[in-house]
Amino acid sequence: MLYQDAHKEFSLTSMTGFGVDGFREEKEKDFEGVRGDFENNPFVTAVKEHIETKRALGDELIGRLSVF
Repeated sequence: MLYQDAHKEFSLTSMTGFGVDGFREEKEKDFEGVRGDFENNPFVTAVKEHIETKRALGDELIGRLSVF
């Protein structure tokens, strides 16, 4: 849910006020210049790492339970 919520922060709707005097391409460049891109955003990176860690723990637990 955190990942999906973070994705909303990089949507076209959130770009309101960026590149006001230009076309969509200029708006996106302006937005990226201020906020960066989604995949390299520090918060997004941390959330993705957290998801991977928790998924690995979950897989390990399922593996332990399947022995019984």
